Amino acid sequence: MDKIHVTKNIINQKDLEQILAYLKNTPVTFDSTGYSPFGVYHSNDNPTLPQLLSKYYNTIKKIIETSFDCKVYDEGLNGVVEMTVGDSMPVHVDHGSALNKSVGLKTGAGYPSRDISSVFYYNDDYEGGEIYFPKQDLLIKPEPGMFICFPSKDEFPHQVKEVKRGYRWCSSMFWCISS
Repeated sequence: MDKIHVTKNIINQKDLEQILAYLKNTPVTFDSTGYSPFGVYHSNDNPTLPQLLSKYYNTIKKIIETSFDCKVYDEGLNGVVEMTVGDSMPVHVDHGSALNKSVGLKTGAGYPSRDISSVFYYNDDYEGGEIYFPKQDLLIKPEPGMFICFPSKDEFPHQVKEVKRGYRWCSSMFWCISS
């Protein structure tokens, strides 16, 4: 359970092209509450996106259950996040770090039920935007169709380096171990 798993080429090329065409031709929306500064493409904006993403749900769930030897349920694969020039995320964890001020930002209010974090990437035609795990000294440059998953606990703080050119598109999902 103490490992970062990277799986490449999860999405077939035709679906990847459709997802990218959708993202390039659909206006991005922003969170009016100010919770997230990043643009979002929600699955309820157009049936194209949820149909394409749902094709891969069972695949990524199986990767997680096999990689971590457990059964999981999730918060849903419901949208794509857009980061653009100047966007980044500071070092943070995705699980129960309310008392650990040294990790900086907590995503999703640091939901204590989050056991495994995962990210699905759609493109690589941008500069910067790498995901970095400082405790593991691991820098990953996302590739189209790449899926990464890792424990959400405090031993896996991570950050997204500043995007220097282009748009970075990904979907984050958080998983809870059920058994």
